[in-house]
Amino acid sequence: PDAVVVQLGAGLDACFERLGGPPVSAWYDLDLPDVIALRRRLLPESGNHYLEASLFEPGWMEQVARHGKPVLLLLEGVLMYFDEAEVKRWFRLLAEKLPGAMIVFDMLPVMGLNRAKQHDALRRMENRRNSNGHWKISKTWRAGSRVCTPLCAII
Repeated sequence: PDAVVVQLGAGLDACFERLGGPPVSAWYDLDLPDVIALRRRLLPESGNHYLEASLFEPGWMEQVARHGKPVLLLLEGVLMYFDEAEVKRWFRLLAEKLPGAMIVFDMLPVMGLNRAKQHDALRRMENRRNSNGHWKISKTWRAGSRVCTPLCAII
């Protein structure tokens, strides 16, 4: 409970509400300004805080770090839309700004990458940037990082 949770690329996900407003030090839902504006209209803040920013901007990381508490980052269906170089840069920045943060994220398995064109939604996104999610975690990403389960990484 004595931690800060940040849901990145929150969209209209009601994770905080579904969990019954968990007793954490702070809960932030972060997304781009137009998404947060819609979110505020449809799902007003209820003990959580909304951040209007790109996950690539360091300002939100600095705000979270000021709490001086352990940090849990949640990313569902987010990283697959960016290319490997962007994701690596983001992990490096994150390691600098929020060392020791625990990150829970999803990835497409290699078999899923190979079949992306058969997926009804991904097929329609063919012209979008990296819509097939062609990257994977490797041991060479950053010294000191470790994948602790298939679902999280500690940096």
